[in-house]
Amino acid sequence: MTEMLLQSHEGYLFLLPALPAVWKDGFISGIKARGNFKVDISWKHNKLSSATVYSEIGGDCSLHTLQPVKVVETNASKTVGSSGNNLLTRYEKLNYHNNTKEKLPDLNTVEGYTINFKTEKGKRYTIVPL
Repeated sequence: MTEMLLQSHEGYLFLLPALPAVWKDGFISGIKARGNFKVDISWKHNKLSSATVYSEIGGDCSLHTLQPVKVVETNASKTVGSSGNNLLTRYEKLNYHNNTKEKLPDLNTVEGYTINFKTEKGKRYTIVPL
């Protein structure tokens, strides 16, 4: 269930990637994510209302959301390429070969927004929607 609220295996922290529609309002705290980050998330009306990222060792944090956000305590920039944090390494996807003549269905994917910001060891960063 935690994976519906936070994912960190794609090279960034993805907040609320698969929030169930029936969980209109809620919060979760203390989720451990790759990169040695601890994350608290709250949402209202099925949208992110705020989040806190606690950096246990410092370093770059790459954050992905379905709506534009800002980091209150520091400047963030749009992410291009790797976040620079080796603990957020994106693992290589395996090649897939379709051996049938059937056309694979198109997936409905949402692009979202990805930002990058520098963190310091032991500091908290507040994420709020724009």
